[in-house]
Amino acid sequence: MGGIGRRTRRALLWAPLLAVPVIGSARTAVSAYPSSQGRYVYWLNEVNRRAIRRFGAMVLDRLADWQMSHSGMDTFRDLVSPRWWSNDGADFSRLLSRVRAPLGALRERVEAGIDGGFHRLPNLPPGSYAIATWDVLFEKTPYIYTEQLTLENHDGQLEEWKLAGYYLSPKPYFEYP
Repeated sequence: MGGIGRRTRRALLWAPLLAVPVIGSARTAVSAYPSSQGRYVYWLNEVNRRAIRRFGAMVLDRLADWQMSHSGMDTFRDLVSPRWWSNDGADFSRLLSRVRAPLGALRERVEAGIDGGFHRLPNLPPGSYAIATWDVLFEKTPYIYTEQLTLENHDGQLEEWKLAGYYLSPKPYFEYP
């Protein structure tokens, strides 16, 4: 007497699930991709990612050593894409000095991820690229930074990489009420 019927009870149980909007499914997501995806991206397997990780860590270690010792730029010549290396590294040196020097020495670095592969990136000619990102702490600032390397493949086997871009910025975050 006065109780909820079986049909109503079932409808109430499913109501919260049905109220969530469906954004897409695997089928709709794949069909939304242009057929030219292969012209823009390619697969990086775990072996490729390990090579990127190793090379990126080596670049960043040399960068930290260079910052502490202010040694010559020759230590980077073999790591940097020829397109980015000009004036015997003077331009590269100015860039690094301007963005890294005010932050002080490296305190800690943790890998945040590897994105890629990309055949095309803004301001770079068509090629084979990957982007490696680390979260970084420096001694002269309390902020967490994002350090990002754009790497260009030079051997066609995705094992030999060169530095094609460097980006450093405070890590973005969101404030929630």
